[in-house]
Amino acid sequence: MSSTTTRSAEHGLVPLADRLRYMQILRCVMAATVTAAWLAIPDARGLTGMQTTGYCVLYVVLTLPTLLAWRLPRRIAVAAFGPALLFDGLFLAWVTYGHSGLGTPLTYLLLLHVVSVTLLASFRTGLKIALWHSLLVGAAYQLTVAGYVDGIPPQTLAQLVLLITAIWLVTIATASFGAVNERELRRRNYDLRALSRFGLRLETTSESDAIANELVDAVVDEFGISRALLIASATGEPHLLAGRGITPTDAQLLPGGDAVVNRAKADHKPLRLKRADPVANPWLSAVMPDARNIVAVRLFSENHALGVLIFEHHGDLGRIERRIVEMVEQFVSHTALALQNAWLLAQIRALAATDGLTGIANRRTFETELDREIGRADRSGLPVSVVLVDIDHFKRHNDEYGHQQGDRTLQLVAAALSEAGRGADLAARYGGEEFVVVLPNTDLAGATAIAERLRVRIAAASELPVTASFGVAAFPEHGSTPGDVVRAADHALYESKRAGRNRVTAAADVPLLQVVHESDVS
Repeated sequence: MSSTTTRSAEHGLVPLADRLRYMQILRCVMAATVTAAWLAIPDARGLTGMQTTGYCVLYVVLTLPTLLAWRLPRRIAVAAFGPALLFDGLFLAWVTYGHSGLGTPLTYLLLLHVVSVTLLASFRTGLKIALWHSLLVGAAYQLTVAGYVDGIPPQTLAQLVLLITAIWLVTIATASFGAVNERELRRRNYDLRALSRFGLRLETTSESDAIANELVDAVVDEFGISRALLIASATGEPHLLAGRGITPTDAQLLPGGDAVVNRAKADHKPLRLKRADPVANPWLSAVMPDARNIVAVRLFSENHALGVLIFEHHGDLGRIERRIVEMVEQFVSHTALALQNAWLLAQIRALAATDGLTGIANRRTFETELDREIGRADRSGLPVSVVLVDIDHFKRHNDEYGHQQGDRTLQLVAAALSEAGRGADLAARYGGEEFVVVLPNTDLAGATAIAERLRVRIAAASELPVTASFGVAAFPEHGSTPGDVVRAADHALYESKRAGRNRVTAAADVPLLQVVHESDVS
């Protein structure tokens, strides 16, 4: 297909090849009609049936090359399309008032031609063809009056004026109604293309915040909306995910009594309001002060509401186009599915990165994070420390209190490590009753102090009397690779256990050639 046809399709128009094909079909229909009508009106034909058929066939043959114009560049194709329409006017002038007169039904072919050209070509082209037919009719009348041709009788001036008036009225009416339809089709096509673009953007986005921003930006940019915000949550507690043109507020979580949000989540139809009531909707009135013409559309997926999109439209409430509301509902529907997938993906990632029992990072996450931190420390020259933690006499603890209480103890120790650590630290379950903490930008002395604080916290946090032993090592003092650093911390841990447990030992305090085996301290 040529670039001309491709461009036409992109803009939602009928391809040029189809327009040319329809025009040629019209020419064949007009030629067949003229032949049949001329044979049925012997006193007005002025030609034999064979001559009439031959001229009509010649007319169709001469216009056949226009079917190939769509293969040419658009400028050349349009240039070839125009002369063919002018030739149509000459043919119709000859077969109608040129021979048959104004009183025959063939005159209606002029009206059919201008209607077809107006719809298939363009409204401007239709007006030009109407002018062309008017000029031909006027010229034929003047030539008849001057005696050069024997065509339109002079006494038919009123019919002539009526014909020209009919041509213009039909052309203008067709162009007007066609313009309304085409404008609506273009608008619908624009909406569908906007929805398609939005869907493609959602396919490349997997984070819930980014998806929410995509929806708000698309609604504001595509539909001329002044302000919009999206409230949604995977946990059921409404949360402001994104907004455009809203007033910042410290209350990110909505109060449970905001009427607009609650009504919109409960109603499957979009909620429309002239304004937000500050008493019933204090949060909405704060983030969208003096809001008018409010529309709220809920995000709904798998039989439950995920959130609400609230936007403010410029026009009067009664003049908000139904098309806009319907398209926003389509955008919201796509977003609801994307958000649900994003939340599900986040849950899967969290499950893959955390320990199922304790809720902190698992060993795989620890190894990945330690590799990253040591690589960063190697480039920046900053230290990284590792703290290994082992619960003392955990087997005896399980035998005495049961495995369920043992699991509870593991959870308490994990919580103590997480709560007592710093924001950049990573606490992870290393295996069994062993835990590990990665301390970025921390040297051996700082890590030893933090480990001592963690030891005290564990002893104080447990529901049952439980203590833990600690081993501390640092990069690059105790190894150039993650495995070397962990191995050094492990040796320090077993030194703590050998020395009596419930203590912190730094790798620097362990003799270099001393190897402590687990069997020595079990």
